[in-house]
Amino acid sequence: MGFSPCLFSHLNWHSVQHLGCCVLQVSSAPSASSCWSDRSQQKPDRQSTLAGVYPYNLLERLMAWGGGLGLKAIGQPVKFMNDVITLPGGSVRVDWGCNGFDMALNVAVAGLLIGLFFRQRRLQILLMVGLGIILALLFNVPRIMLLAMSDAYWGQVVFGFWHGFWGGQIFSALLFTTYYYVVMAIIKRNPGNLRRETLRS
Repeated sequence: MGFSPCLFSHLNWHSVQHLGCCVLQVSSAPSASSCWSDRSQQKPDRQSTLAGVYPYNLLERLMAWGGGLGLKAIGQPVKFMNDVITLPGGSVRVDWGCNGFDMALNVAVAGLLIGLFFRQRRLQILLMVGLGIILALLFNVPRIMLLAMSDAYWGQVVFGFWHGFWGGQIFSALLFTTYYYVVMAIIKRNPGNLRRETLRS
């Protein structure tokens, strides 16, 4: 089984614009065994550094299952197994850069810094961090769905748009706008040390 030229060797894995997403397009004919052999050749080095942290490929599989269930919910004839999503027009594999981990980490750090800046209680900071991780992973699922449909139905131009800079910017803007309002709601409901600091001044 081969992969199309979209292995994105130029991709910056830390890029916020990509919403932590790199989907590898999979040719539709060969067997699963050749897919795994191709994966072992193309697997990013970063994944091996986390081998002992969580079960192999867990988050990638969860994202593929989420994308597959989402596509099925909107009536698409989708099949998904492990980290591969298959539509009649083609298949995509959710790789390390597409599992949402990087974006979840970025949003979690942002939540931690915001909580510290606004002098929130420890529980509120943990809530901000946790909600940031959940939102990042949830926003990653519809992008995987969109990329799978783009590859299957709409061609390389559309796929490239949603996988590229502007597609990443759109999803990043939606995520951080949503997260901003969630965080501000938490701060307004639990002003905590911020109010006491204002009274002291």
